[in-house]
Amino acid sequence: MRISKNKNKQYFHHKKDITAEEQQAWFDEHKKRNDDFMFVCQDKTSKDIYGCMGFRLLENVLDGYNIMRTKDIKGTSMKDALILLVKYAKDVYPRLVFQVIVLEDNPALSWYEKIGFHRSYHQDNFFTLFHENTSI
Repeated sequence: MRISKNKNKQYFHHKKDITAEEQQAWFDEHKKRNDDFMFVCQDKTSKDIYGCMGFRLLENVLDGYNIMRTKDIKGTSMKDALILLVKYAKDVYPRLVFQVIVLEDNPALSWYEKIGFHRSYHQDNFFTLFHENTSI
């Protein structure tokens, strides 16, 4: 995850390279938070990992983050993985909306909109998109 994020840092809020030590420190803190979930995206057949994504409870919303493909594997879909993630998050927290915060120049912005996310507001250089429909 760290290597992929560093390679594509122009599309993330954190613009500096993440060291292995910083990633370990983040993970150590992540394990202490009960409302912060990270998942790997894994091909059912080959068992190869092709991405990751997470969500966390933030001020009464479900915040999707670190949604990234790390490897292209034929037949895998980040869209399908994100749909499963949103459904799971809404099963766990049924009254909350799911959001993602996307930089305005990130090509993934239109991808989120194609799968049912809607721009809620624009601040500085990013958009907040919400997905309130549980039947995505």
